[in-house]
Amino acid sequence: MKQYYFTHKSQKLGPFSLADLRMQNLTPNTLIWYDGLQEWLPAKEIPELKDLFLRPEKPNKTNPWLIPFIALLVVLTLIIGIWIGNQMRDKPNENQNFLNVTDSVD
Repeated sequence: MKQYYFTHKSQKLGPFSLADLRMQNLTPNTLIWYDGLQEWLPAKEIPELKDLFLRPEKPNKTNPWLIPFIALLVVLTLIIGIWIGNQMRDKPNENQNFLNVTDSVD
């Protein structure tokens, strides 16, 4: 079974089995060595570790209905606001039917 070594802060650590090595906090540039390699290589160049550094596929940017839905909400909010404003303007002021305290009753 292949035994792996890696460097961390200028210190050589190992040996590790592949399963144990994969559980370490490796970066793509962590130097790795195993018997048979001529020199230390970055982890991203070790075939059995490459999958650790693959970028996940980007999800869809947005749901295609999200922007139209938000636009609809904005329009409805404006319409309701205008309607409420008109209702308030057309409604007589309830205080207009009372005499002002400063008015005299002659």
